[in-house]
Amino acid sequence: MRSSHKPWTEENQREHIANLKAAAVAERNVIDEEITKLQGLVREFDPLNLLARLAAFHLFGNPEFDDEKSGGPNKRSESQVEYFQSLALAQPYPDNAKWPEPSVIQQCFDLTESVLTRATVYHGLNSAGASKADVETWLRVRMMIQALHLRGDGYITHALETFVGIAAAHEPFLTQSCGFSSGQFLHAVEHAEASINAALNREIKNSKHLFQSLIEEFSSSIKNAGKAFGSLEEIGASMEADAFRSKNSDRIDKWKAEFDRLGSESVFRVVPDTDTTARIYDRLSLEFGQNIEFLEKLPPWKGWPLNPSAIYARPLIKHRGDYYLFHVPLVKRSALRLIEGIIEDVDESYWRESFLRKRDEYLENASVELFRRLLPGSEYFQNLHYDCIEEGQAKRAEVDGLFIFDDTLLIVEAKASKFSNEARRGAIKSLKSDLDAIIDTAYRQGSRELELVRSTKDVPFFDETGKEVLRVRLSNFERAFLVSVSLEKLSSLSTSLFALRTLGLIQGREWPWSVALNDLRVIAEITDHPTTFLHYLTRRVACNAFEQLTASDELDMFAHYMQLGLFFENDEQFKSTDLYMIASHTEDIDHYYEFQQGLRKEVPKPKISMMPRFEQLISTLETVRPRNFVSACLALLDFDDATRSKVAEQIDAIEEAEEKGRTRIVALPFGSRGDALILGNGNVNTPDENRFLPRCYTTLKEHGLAFATAIIWSPPLARNKLKVFLLRN
Repeated sequence: MRSSHKPWTEENQREHIANLKAAAVAERNVIDEEITKLQGLVREFDPLNLLARLAAFHLFGNPEFDDEKSGGPNKRSESQVEYFQSLALAQPYPDNAKWPEPSVIQQCFDLTESVLTRATVYHGLNSAGASKADVETWLRVRMMIQALHLRGDGYITHALETFVGIAAAHEPFLTQSCGFSSGQFLHAVEHAEASINAALNREIKNSKHLFQSLIEEFSSSIKNAGKAFGSLEEIGASMEADAFRSKNSDRIDKWKAEFDRLGSESVFRVVPDTDTTARIYDRLSLEFGQNIEFLEKLPPWKGWPLNPSAIYARPLIKHRGDYYLFHVPLVKRSALRLIEGIIEDVDESYWRESFLRKRDEYLENASVELFRRLLPGSEYFQNLHYDCIEEGQAKRAEVDGLFIFDDTLLIVEAKASKFSNEARRGAIKSLKSDLDAIIDTAYRQGSRELELVRSTKDVPFFDETGKEVLRVRLSNFERAFLVSVSLEKLSSLSTSLFALRTLGLIQGREWPWSVALNDLRVIAEITDHPTTFLHYLTRRVACNAFEQLTASDELDMFAHYMQLGLFFENDEQFKSTDLYMIASHTEDIDHYYEFQQGLRKEVPKPKISMMPRFEQLISTLETVRPRNFVSACLALLDFDDATRSKVAEQIDAIEEAEEKGRTRIVALPFGSRGDALILGNGNVNTPDENRFLPRCYTTLKEHGLAFATAIIWSPPLARNKLKVFLLRN
């Protein structure tokens, strides 16, 4: 049968784009109408109560219960609470505000969700017709969608760790000029959180107690009736149920009223426990009507979700002398930004000359410390200087961090610049400028250092006094990595560096690993082996070259590596697709950190699964650390699960041969790569290895291989006697 499908023509394409543009206009009109309806609700009903209901639903709950109830990701949304709070505070508190009935509350929920969802659709539709090469449009839309939905620079535990690390350097200024210390700031936040949790628990307990007493009495009355009922529906329609409802109507109405009031605004009223706490709350508070820019600064986009909003600098509400905090996560994850804003308001000169400099120093120090944790026992150097030529001029430059780990060189540059509010809203000029400061400056510096190492026999590095402390020779290394660490969470931008290169950034032959500090913290805490980290780095950097590959977040890439390895080279489906989006794989990591925050029962730390015998070989190499042990581990980790299983079998076979006084040498080729891993037994402390190597070269020739990584050990592995050889035919 012939298909009736007609070829897609240029005219079809133009018509399709025109339809999408028309749909965008229609979508915008609907959004404007829904924003107007929401404004009407805020003017008629108590906005504190409406906001309380949104906050209670979206920001409070048991994650384990949510999992069971939804069977998957729930629809809770911090961004919906932020949007409604921004809109509510943009208007004065209404005169004679009404108490919202459940139907009004539901309407508020529905409109808030719809505005955010439709805004996402609108921005997508509005980019219709952009070519694949139009990276600016892609980047602009991506930033706007991230600003609409992604929240925070990482897990709250890490956000607070960063806050403490940076704020501690400014205690004298905070105390003398702001009237509080960083510890008192955190106490004020924790006091508010504890107060809200206690109030909500009291309401739930009271409602549950009254409900339980009604259920017990009703059950007793049904039992005493002596009737047999076939279903709950039959019980509910019975004369006994009618009689119970009639007799207890006041108590039932009281329970309904208490249930409807669960999560009312009184739960979120926070009373300062000290004068200092009151000062902090006052600095962080807005009153109704003070967020007027959210409605008026961008008149064509009145009330749209990405409009400038003061709630991100002042997330509390002050109303008639009382303080309210509806969004605890916003305050906790934004603690650093909040205190930085206060410092800038109090003394811009101190902020510019001291705060920013010390923030940069903190990021450098924290980054180096995390890589020390990831690469224990490495040689590391911080803030070394070297001589180079830049734009024809001789200069002495600085490198933030250098790590030497066996035959691997790691160059680290850290940049603490942040995205401006304009960039987050998709202003392309601001976005490109910010990306240059956050990613590209670090890349240019790291590339300059690596190119110098590659083009010079050896490169001297000096400390701040001019004393030479290190010479780097490229011949000592099998691989080198460029890493740029940012304070800003880059989300999908760091996983789409190919697009940034098209935009004119990251111009060089090397691909960097661009990672946010708090993502690096997760990777450092989860990773058990230094060589699995380096293998992740190898796989991760290789992903940058795949134009079609993207992910929402660095941790999605890391979780994919933990579970599937980030292997795409031999995936025919991957090669044939224009866009390959890595799905979220972070559920185990999320649950682990929810446990760390006390939100779940004990959850084990996620782990890369390895067969015990295979992992023993990795661990032995990392313990003994013969020259080129990193290359050996990376070769092992390049194998898929089936070949890893063969490695484990060969370890047993080699050790069995040793027991029988025989030598066993086995080669495991890497498919079409032209290299292999060779395993064998021998006495590594005697010339016996001289007999081992010729046999390895013979094996290379037999298999037609150009290169091999050979591991020889004196069994058993537990003796920790082994060597590594990199063989080239």
